Amino acid sequence: MKRFFLLKVAILLILCITLIACTAKESIPKEVYETYTCGTANDGIVKMIEKSWWSDESYTSSTAAKSITISVLGTEYTGAYDYTLVPPFRWEATDYYTCQDGVTFGINAVSGEIRTLNLKPAMFQNGEISNLEDLEDPQKQTYALAVQYASFFINPSSYTLIEGAPSEVSLTQSDSTLTLYQYEYVKYVDKMRTPDRLYIQITSKGTLAYLALGTFGAFDSLPQKIIQEKYDAAIVEKIQSIYKGYDKQDYTVEEQTLTYTPDGKLVIMSQIVLSLTKEEKQAPITTEILLGTIIG
Repeated sequence: MKRFFLLKVAILLILCITLIACTAKESIPKEVYETYTCGTANDGIVKMIEKSWWSDESYTSSTAAKSITISVLGTEYTGAYDYTLVPPFRWEATDYYTCQDGVTFGINAVSGEIRTLNLKPAMFQNGEISNLEDLEDPQKQTYALAVQYASFFINPSSYTLIEGAPSEVSLTQSDSTLTLYQYEYVKYVDKMRTPDRLYIQITSKGTLAYLALGTFGAFDSLPQKIIQEKYDAAIVEKIQSIYKGYDKQDYTVEEQTLTYTPDGKLVIMSQIVLSLTKEEKQAPITTEILLGTIIG
């Protein structure tokens, strides 16, 4: 009887170990590294786009509130619903609203978190900002303000700061111009940009003009490790397949963005510049392509 009991225990242990092993195997994300054409240059070299995860087409959401009030940096904004859109390289939709004074803002369609705040329409139309004094040292002072604003949402030291070139805009109600200073905080993973970002525009008067917020913390941990060699091989294979009519295909990956598709797949979006040659004596043709590589 004791031997029969021990035999049953042994069988149960084997079954448990087998079940755990199978479960662990199924939980490991599958590596894919399939690459698709997602955007092309308008030169007729490549005409077919295989995947259109994002588009500029907006739609009306039946679940969006017709009117909503949000609070950003201590100020409330009430807007009427305009449209819904899944922004480029994002996986969740954004509902966009317009206030009576022209201010616009966008919120995450699911969580309600702020995504964009555009104060420029009201700022440029009412002309009141032209009465404000310019900052003494706008480059230095707007940087300090950017750090201050960013600290409300993120830890700036955990992000890479990219300072854009200042741009000048004309004010509608006066002959004066206004300079916008641009600051972007970006979270990089393996030297790739991610939508975990914060973009800020501040005027030369020291006022906030525009704010765009990404999905903070979304890339602090990934479902699987990205293997550079497999990604490189997938890109080479795709380029050779697309441009097989050319004898020489030189390319440079200008920018990579690590993100998720709207259906939840981890993807690397690669903006690539190519130099194509058909015959040795012919001048090379320069073109661009946007490739999306599904990781898993």
